[in-house]
Amino acid sequence: MKKALAILLVLTFLLALVSCDAKGSTPDTSAANKIVYGARYIRLEDISEPAEKQNYYVVYKDRIEFHSYYYSSLSETNRECTVTYKYTIMDEGTLAYFYHSDEPENTVRTDRTGLLLFSENVLATTAGVLFVREDYAKNELPNFDK
Repeated sequence: MKKALAILLVLTFLLALVSCDAKGSTPDTSAANKIVYGARYIRLEDISEPAEKQNYYVVYKDRIEFHSYYYSSLSETNRECTVTYKYTIMDEGTLAYFYHSDEPENTVRTDRTGLLLFSENVLATTAGVLFVREDYAKNELPNFDK
């Protein structure tokens, strides 16, 4: 009986040890799902464009601003606008945004609501458009789009 109890205790100890080790080796992904507030997340296709011609998001704690640059073939002019959204984080790495205002007024050419997938370095729309954090693009992707 003592021998069976000793074996049971050893097995319980080993199981607990393996369980603790498995939890300790799990990578911490929480850092990967943090937005860098105030950073520019530039549309991937616009990285090589001059700053004034880039489309990008800036995320703040209380809002998201989308800065849009586009060419109007009707008026043959360049147009710019900034759309402000309110947002809520739904879960780790996903947020829902809702139209709040635009500047200049009545120039909105983007969705009024939507979802963004996010990490520290990338925002992605549900349509698959990628926006890369400016510092990440400069430091980690120096040869992209060259």
